[in-house]
Amino acid sequence: DGGEPGVGGVTVTRGDGPSTATSLDGSYVFTDVVPGRYTLSITVPDGYIAGGLTTRTMNVASGGTSPANFALQAQGMIQGVVYEDTNGNGYQDSNEPGIGGVTVTVNPLGAVETKRDGTYRYTNVPVGNYSVNVTLPTGYVASTLLTQPVGMASGGSIVTNFGLQVQGMIQGVVFADSNGNGAQD
Repeated sequence: DGGEPGVGGVTVTRGDGPSTATSLDGSYVFTDVVPGRYTLSITVPDGYIAGGLTTRTMNVASGGTSPANFALQAQGMIQGVVYEDTNGNGYQDSNEPGIGGVTVTVNPLGAVETKRDGTYRYTNVPVGNYSVNVTLPTGYVASTLLTQPVGMASGGSIVTNFGLQVQGMIQGVVFADSNGNGAQD
């Protein structure tokens, strides 16, 4: 598509030996090519995945040009915070701290634990649909959904936060009110 930028610095190798790097706009060229059959391949750079074939074979006719394009998709990031939602509104307010040591899983990529400040991060996430879920630690209840679906676009960045509340208690005394004053004395 016209709005999709080229990727510079990608190594393109011709099967008979020579290689070149793409320009900033993603273009490359091999000149003075003898007519014949050639195989081209690319080295997928860090932060990208192949969006199609990484090897192409073509025939170059006498005086001809044979195009060989390669698609890459930038990997994305899923990040967020697990926080103590003290007021239960489902949003992290400025005075609500993060909760460290909580397991966050992005299916099917695996699980990580939140840092001491409650943050987590998955990098190099391929394009696709995922579910992000938090394992509820003992002593907490959820104030937000524990599982959230996300769709990763090429090079995208998604923030998915989770609110938890510390469980409280109700306590008191049942007493024999022998003098009938409603107070335990």
